[in-house]
Amino acid sequence: MQLTLSTPDCQQRQVLAYMKEGNAITNMVATKAFHITRLGDVIFRLRKKGHEIKTELVKNKTNHQSHAKYTLIKKSTDEEN
Repeated sequence: MQLTLSTPDCQQRQVLAYMKEGNAITNMVATKAFHITRLGDVIFRLRKKGHEIKTELVKNKTNHQSHAKYTLIKKSTDEEN
């Protein structure tokens, strides 16, 4: 079995495409769907490129901790990003 590592640019494109479809993304979704374990870093890089992304802290019902849910508010003016 060959393991394919995705580059930061590939991860950003995957997450951005997912959010452009109107979906919010969490660490669990990123890990299961895209094998991304550092979603916060991907979001940070997208914000540096000009994308406006909202962070919402959501309380977990089972253990009363919280996790981040990210939603794309506004796309960057640079369509390449």
